[in-house]
Amino acid sequence: MIEKIQHATASSPEGAKGLVKGVLACAFQNMAFMLPTGLLYLLVKDLLAGSTSERSTFYLLGCVACFALILLTTWFQYNGTYFTTYKESGTRRLTLAERLRKLPLSFFGKRDLADLTSTIMADCEVLEKDCSHFIPGVFGSLISTVLIALSLFAFEWRMALAYRCTGTMWSAKSAQSRQRIPADKRCFSRS
Repeated sequence: MIEKIQHATASSPEGAKGLVKGVLACAFQNMAFMLPTGLLYLLVKDLLAGSTSERSTFYLLGCVACFALILLTTWFQYNGTYFTTYKESGTRRLTLAERLRKLPLSFFGKRDLADLTSTIMADCEVLEKDCSHFIPGVFGSLISTVLIALSLFAFEWRMALAYRCTGTMWSAKSAQSRQRIPADKRCFSRS
């Protein structure tokens, strides 16, 4: 798996492992963002039953724990996505510069250097943005959505089934809309 990530993102083994850590950090952060919702569900359930007075310390400590967990997971997510990505970006640029240094001078005589430089830098910038902003967020959201949907069965199985139905319809609609986009206009088309 690491080799496939390396090939897809043009990164080193450390960069690919950092990307996996960033995806997992985003997934944990998304799950931490759902904890206050579960706490609110329990509070509303107790309010409807009329028995909140004896559990007020539970809810107060739950709020503090959720806040601390959100801060902790956000810190890990930031370090796991941005710092790792930009460190890998520096490594990628140095490797690219070393490879360009080894090319014969006749290679540069046949090409416009300004165009070559702008193309290489634009490609590096796109890889940086994808690896820091998009890839960890998308795959982390997919992982956390599945885990949150499974944990929803512990609270209310009917709500989980309703979520599963709408999730299935969303997936089908997304696949259908993707088929309508011409292959050459897609962002990620296989060549």
